[in-house]
Amino acid sequence: GNQTFKMSVQRIAAVSEEALNRSNLSFNDVDLMVSHQANIRIIEGVAKRIHLPMDKVQIALDIHGNTAAASIPLALDLAYSQGKIKKNDRILLNSFGASLTWGACVIVW
Repeated sequence: GNQTFKMSVQRIAAVSEEALNRSNLSFNDVDLMVSHQANIRIIEGVAKRIHLPMDKVQIALDIHGNTAAASIPLALDLAYSQGKIKKNDRILLNSFGASLTWGACVIVW
């Protein structure tokens, strides 16, 4: 319910910040965020919490639905095919599972 939503947003934002810190980057350096496409409210909540405008957030949920572990690769492919990713872009990837596990990393395209 609502507690799961709040915890998911908080944990994903925190682990995203940790991944950026380990890469010597900040949220201002992110060109695109690609999240696990399970719940639009969680994706929007994370973006809001980290002050990332939605035009820097890839949404594929409306096209592919929740495709479980394939959601980030599918969303990345969609972003690339839509021309949203350029060489050397810094892309923040983050995910969660059953609100009990979470992870994030930064890739440079």
